[in-house]
Amino acid sequence: KQQVQSGFVKKRHESGFALGSRIGNISDETKSQISSEMDQSNPAHVFALLFATSASHFVDKNSSASEKLVLLPDTEDAKDDLNYFDNFLPISAHKVGVLYVDEGQACDESAVLSNICGSERYTDFVRGLGSVLCLSDNSADLKLYTGGLDKSSRELDGKFAICWIEELFHVVFHVATLMPTPDASVDPHCRRKKALIGNDAVVVVYNDSKSPLSEHLIETELNFITILVTPTDGQRSSVRVLFKPELEPWVIHASREEKIMSDKNVSVYVRQLALHSSMACHGYLFKQ
Repeated sequence: KQQVQSGFVKKRHESGFALGSRIGNISDETKSQISSEMDQSNPAHVFALLFATSASHFVDKNSSASEKLVLLPDTEDAKDDLNYFDNFLPISAHKVGVLYVDEGQACDESAVLSNICGSERYTDFVRGLGSVLCLSDNSADLKLYTGGLDKSSRELDGKFAICWIEELFHVVFHVATLMPTPDASVDPHCRRKKALIGNDAVVVVYNDSKSPLSEHLIETELNFITILVTPTDGQRSSVRVLFKPELEPWVIHASREEKIMSDKNVSVYVRQLALHSSMACHGYLFKQ
């Protein structure tokens, strides 16, 4: 999509919207001419063919001047308006927080944010959420979206990130244990970690404390859905979804019930659940 947008913007003056002058009478000959004028691998070629095909249904040679396409003015305002479209991501981007709760931390926000590692089962769970990418490598996978993570050589948010990337979806996990923990005398509340995770609409909490969690483990107004993962005996884990009352119409009913599954499958299930939950939050916030 971004290629189509960028290619279209780049070609807008070269083509002069030649299509606009011919759109009134679309024919197979015209479409063939358009194909010959453009490289078929060029996104502008794809756009032109799609546009010509669809426009032929509502614009004909007898249309009034107001109904026909016109050449955009070659002004700075027009360029700025077109360039604005390049700011839109060509994928559905989501960010999800991940917290590890150790024994004795069920009600201690600062202790949870200060964790630098977790149990072996937790480590396997995090690895199963996605791929491990180096933030400072500036790889193609992180050029589009990082979820706010710092990519500079300073490594303010750590060296690595967990990401799950598909053709249409891009999920970045803000894993607290992968982020640097400041000295307690300097920042006992881990404000930078909280600034990231506290602004995530969806947070996954891996509860290894063997105790019920505090209802407001992380004090924030922006965490709408919490996915609670609790390891049990026999290499199985329990998964529950907790959400704010206003999200009830948006949460899938099947996901509200507690699920028990093997550790082998829990990461994939939670990843999909987190994605669907994030989409629900986006829908809810869009309606506000």
